[in-house]
Amino acid sequence: MKNTISLVSSLCLAIFFSFAATDAKAQFQAKLFTVDSVNDSHDASPGDRLCADENGECTLRAAIEETNLNPGQRDVINFALPDPSVIDLTLGELVITGRVYLAGPGARRLTVQRSTTAGTPNFRIFHIAGYFGQDPVIHGLRIQNGNSDGDGGGIKIEYTAQMGLTEVWITGNRARAGGGIANSGRLTIEGSLISSNTAELRSTKGKGGGIEILSGGGASIYNSTITLNRANTSGAVDASGWVELANDTIAGNFAAADCTSICVHSSQVSIINTIIGPDTEAAQRNALSGLFFSYGYNIVTDARGATGLTNGVRYDQISDSNAIDPRLGELANNGGQTDTLSLLNQSPAINAGDVCVVYNDCQFPIWVGELYSDQRSRYSRFSQVDMSERADVGAFQHGSTEVSYVSGWPGRISIDEPRGPGTIEIFTDIETNQKYYFRFNPFGYPSSTNMPNRIYAVEFRSKEFGLASVFPGVVDLRGLLGPYVTNVMKTKNDQLKGGARIQ
Repeated sequence: MKNTISLVSSLCLAIFFSFAATDAKAQFQAKLFTVDSVNDSHDASPGDRLCADENGECTLRAAIEETNLNPGQRDVINFALPDPSVIDLTLGELVITGRVYLAGPGARRLTVQRSTTAGTPNFRIFHIAGYFGQDPVIHGLRIQNGNSDGDGGGIKIEYTAQMGLTEVWITGNRARAGGGIANSGRLTIEGSLISSNTAELRSTKGKGGGIEILSGGGASIYNSTITLNRANTSGAVDASGWVELANDTIAGNFAAADCTSICVHSSQVSIINTIIGPDTEAAQRNALSGLFFSYGYNIVTDARGATGLTNGVRYDQISDSNAIDPRLGELANNGGQTDTLSLLNQSPAINAGDVCVVYNDCQFPIWVGELYSDQRSRYSRFSQVDMSERADVGAFQHGSTEVSYVSGWPGRISIDEPRGPGTIEIFTDIETNQKYYFRFNPFGYPSSTNMPNRIYAVEFRSKEFGLASVFPGVVDLRGLLGPYVTNVMKTKNDQLKGGARIQ
């Protein structure tokens, strides 16, 4: 399985977590670091499991330096900063080598950027240099103003690494190739926006304005928009490795030479429920080149130069020279933490997608999880409880409204860990940094309370062991969006398939 992030959804009464358990102390090594400063400074004593620079502040750089020295467990980094905040980097790229979950509060709330101050040297923002199996995750940030003379202006991922990006906004970055992202490893992108990035426009090396996938690497991209990126070739994506697209919108990109959207080299792009095109000045040059494999329900406005795309096959809508107009709106704030390209009335993408992406029963080469929402995360793939209704094509669901629901959350947390009466479980809301406390009863389960359906880091504090721990990931309760989604998710054999996601 190529997917790098576990996106399991199950609306159950119990959420189960398990660890490979041998030594109790080893199981409790993971830690939650809370960034409380927008400054850019190093950790004063890397490896002491305290995030503190010389002034006692926990900066993003200091937190990452601590997590890099704990590769065996997944530390979590969250933020306690004003809304909105900008972290201006001055000391160079942020190198990640550990199993960190970087839990940002949202791309409209927090930006990490290379400083705009005159004289700041060129560098990219993040450099992922870990190993397969460590699978770091970056969630809920805007990443911008990276400027690299090599590959990857916003993020570079080495061939030894795997990486997850969820609900990020990568914009305004520049590089020789891979203006937004250069990936040689295994990459998963979900619910994100890649916009206004640039690879060199006057050089044959200038490939992949948005994303460059190098040979040996691969990317799975779901519920995301790639737009307004520029390059010499491959304005959106340059693919020398495998690419899988599900419910994406890729439009409005530009290339000076060829492939305004996607060039495929000695590999294949697999697509389902995806809009590709139209692009800037698309009539003057082909939007695509290379081999595509359609799993159906796509809209491609200009298939010149591509193979594997045929109008009417598997419900695809395919044309040359932009004969089909998907009727996309301008990139705008339509809700959620990233901008989107909305579907205008009478768009051929409305109700033209395969609902299999919601139920995770597509005939697709990999498991895509359950895309019960669109790119905006709280906007359902259905506008009413109607099981015959199709999902829309692309990253945006027309007519959907934001679902906000606070649940009593009747479930119990069952942890395969030593614990006893008096153990405290702490849920930290990554959007607000608010904490919710639960005390374990004699049967080893915590009580529950009303909690907003958001994403939480989870810690345990035990009198018996005198230690604190963080799970290797976070708990995403946003799938519990109330009675409406509960009914929709009740599908085959009356089994509930939507709900809390464990990442």
